[in-house]
Amino acid sequence: VEWGEEELDAQVRRAWPLLQARKASPPLGSAPTASLARQWFRTCDEAGVPPHLRPRWWRALRRGYTEGGRHYHTLDHLRAMLGWLQPHRQEAKDWTGICFSVFFHDAVYNAKASTPGANEIASARLWHQFARECAKPAPPAVNAPPTPVNAPP
Repeated sequence: VEWGEEELDAQVRRAWPLLQARKASPPLGSAPTASLARQWFRTCDEAGVPPHLRPRWWRALRRGYTEGGRHYHTLDHLRAMLGWLQPHRQEAKDWTGICFSVFFHDAVYNAKASTPGANEIASARLWHQFARECAKPAPPAVNAPPTPVNAPP
């Protein structure tokens, strides 16, 4: 499914209240970045991402989540989210899609963004860039609001 800029913006704007309502303070883990890298490469392998794209996109995501000014949307946040979701892996219809959604959901973060949802829209566009490079269809999480998983409040 190809999404135009206007439709993508509309989809993210509709999902914004749900995203805001689900924000929680995850426990900050101290697991090494290597565990996230392993999860990224395993997810890419399961999804059939071309091998030459995997390290480049991992570096881009890692760079984004470790840039200055981030206090919440960090690698620890990704680890916490993946940790919360892991017990539900067997229930998931598209585990790789869920993992990619986690990796990309806050990939772009500008603390000074003045438009609500601007970071989420930019992150969704980054995901679409990745998906186009991988020749994969757009993820369901961008096409429709996410279905809640019994995540901690």
